[in-house]
Amino acid sequence: MPNNPTTFALAGPERARLERGAGTMADQLREDIAVVEALERVGRRAWAGLAEAEQNYLRDLLGSTWMEPASIPSLPAMLAMEVEDGAALDGLDAKWEVDAKTLAGKLRAMHPADAWAIYKQARGA
Repeated sequence: MPNNPTTFALAGPERARLERGAGTMADQLREDIAVVEALERVGRRAWAGLAEAEQNYLRDLLGSTWMEPASIPSLPAMLAMEVEDGAALDGLDAKWEVDAKTLAGKLRAMHPADAWAIYKQARGA
């Protein structure tokens, strides 16, 4: 990979987090990228565990939905509620021929990291 230095400023909380860790900012960035890549692999496996119609339902539902990373602990329940609302308010269950209650149950049962990965996959990120 070419050496293309990038300069950016960190806010106080981000700088404090980096200073608590061992190593350089570059070391921390490499570690963070590795964590993100691992989560993406988990996400692809969790996503592959859904039926194609369920994936389409979630793409349709979440394509323009923004969730903060701070919501990760409650994301399984939040996504399940979104699925239920999508059926009740927008008829997405009929559109995609998906049992919304079953899909909502799958989401509620997920680990928060899996739910975040599903959310990211649905958004195409």
